[in-house]
Amino acid sequence: MNPIRFDLDQGTFSISNGTEGAWNWEDIAGCEVLNEEARFHKSSPPFSHRVYGGGTALPLFAFGDPGLYVGLRITLKDGQELAAYVSEKSVHHNTDPYFADRKEAEKIAAALTASEPHTA
Repeated sequence: MNPIRFDLDQGTFSISNGTEGAWNWEDIAGCEVLNEEARFHKSSPPFSHRVYGGGTALPLFAFGDPGLYVGLRITLKDGQELAAYVSEKSVHHNTDPYFADRKEAEKIAAALTASEPHTA
C-alpha cells in the first residue's frame, strides 16, 4: 500500500497511514526506510523501536517474534519527522510480504527525494 499521495498541482504530499496531514514537497530534507517492531506500533513514537535488517537463515518469527511494520521516516527541513507506514499489517522479516513492502517503501522514498515531484 502506498501511504503517500502527491498533489502535483499544489506541490504537496499527504500521508494516509502514519502522521496524517499534508506538507510541501519542497520541505523534505530526507527519507529513510525503517522497520518498526510490531508490538510497539502505534503505542510509542514512530520508529523508536526499530528492527534492523540483516541476513539470517531462519525467519525471526521462528523464535516467536511478533513481526514488524515497514515504513518511511520523512525528515523535513525544519527538523520535523513524519512517519508513513507501507505495511498495513505486521509482516515477518525475510518473508515475501516483507520484501514486497520493503520494495514499495524504497520506490516511495525515491519519489519523495527526487528533484521533481512525481507519483510513486
